[in-house]
Amino acid sequence: MLKPIARNNIGDTVFAEMMNMFATGQWKVGDKIPSENELKDTFQVSRNTVRQTIQRIGALGVLESKQGEGTFVKKLDSSFYINAIVPSALLSAGNPLSIMEFQKGIQIECVKLAALRRTDQQMTELFGMVEKMREFRYVQEKYLEHDIAYHCLIAEMTNNELFTKCMDILRFLLYHTLKDIVDNFDNSVSIDFHNQIGNAIKAKDVELSGALMEAHMKDVIAKMSKIVGVRP
Repeated sequence: MLKPIARNNIGDTVFAEMMNMFATGQWKVGDKIPSENELKDTFQVSRNTVRQTIQRIGALGVLESKQGEGTFVKKLDSSFYINAIVPSALLSAGNPLSIMEFQKGIQIECVKLAALRRTDQQMTELFGMVEKMREFRYVQEKYLEHDIAYHCLIAEMTNNELFTKCMDILRFLLYHTLKDIVDNFDNSVSIDFHNQIGNAIKAKDVELSGALMEAHMKDVIAKMSKIVGVRP
């Protein structure tokens, strides 16, 4: 149930409380949410705070205002929660090692599912990206473009929209995180890992795929640790 809001971090708290109404199923697709005045009185905050929160949630594409009728829940799927939580969490991390550790956790599980669910067409695309990485191994921007696309494609192979959405968001941070590694280390080891992982996925070897991805990500984290001067 909705309840009054404490005075500290009012906007974020109102946002969290309203998000909770979606998460618990108390507000469902098609439901009309309370009016700004009703929410203002319930939370005991200003109407401006409520209006800003509704706009913030509306920007996620889940609310629809109907003239003379009110505001309704338009769409509610897993991408809503990913959009709302993951970007701010990643940006607040502010630490390249934290980003890479998050990437490691996602990719190990992604590659295991990819080994079970990949298509032949996806495998062709994946090995094509490895070849492009070889071709552009000395061209930072092009190399990173295909490196990151490789990992995003593995997420797509899972047929799980949560993994795909996370990687879509993460890819914008990965470029700036990985470019220092590309500048300071030879890409040969990374390219070899990508090729071996691709072969394991093609063979539908779940355990080997996961082990190779874990080794690859540990190598990346170790290199990043050397750059920032922190033990992995």
